[in-house]
Amino acid sequence: PNRIINDLHIVVHGDGCGIWTLLHAEDAATAIMQLAISNISLGDIINIVSDRRYTWLNITSLLFLLLGKSEKIVFLPAIIINTISPYLGNGIIGHKMWNDFYDNKKLKSILPNWVPSLSLEDGLRKSINWYMADTKRQHISEELDLLINQMVHAAKQSDIKRLLYEKVSIHVVNNIP
Repeated sequence: PNRIINDLHIVVHGDGCGIWTLLHAEDAATAIMQLAISNISLGDIINIVSDRRYTWLNITSLLFLLLGKSEKIVFLPAIIINTISPYLGNGIIGHKMWNDFYDNKKLKSILPNWVPSLSLEDGLRKSINWYMADTKRQHISEELDLLINQMVHAAKQSDIKRLLYEKVSIHVVNNIP
């Protein structure tokens, strides 16, 4: 939240419309405990996920709202994020750029009364409060901040075509035998 609190832009991959599911750790812990007590699921693989679906833009906009700040968001294609930082981009390209929700029918069949108790807003609020309660948690990675600033600059300066060209050129050069 530091970038938002300090009125700095944040980066959302793609157009922000990718769908994601979130589940607060407290709700996951409750489901795990109920599964352990039931003994029905021993040895089974069970997706402990919510049915609630949100876009990255929904999640990001709510963070700005909860922190009382005006939205400062730039959108970048995942390949550009990966060009600037393969470390950050790899997780997006390999996973987060796709709509991501899982089948929780097995969970519901074993625990028919289990539902997440925290809404997205309440879960984010709890997470923000936890983060803000201890200054040790508020460490700002200068390296990460610099990378995000580079991404914001690229988006604002329309460097996207140049970065895409460089990425294609690097890929072609790296594949020459």
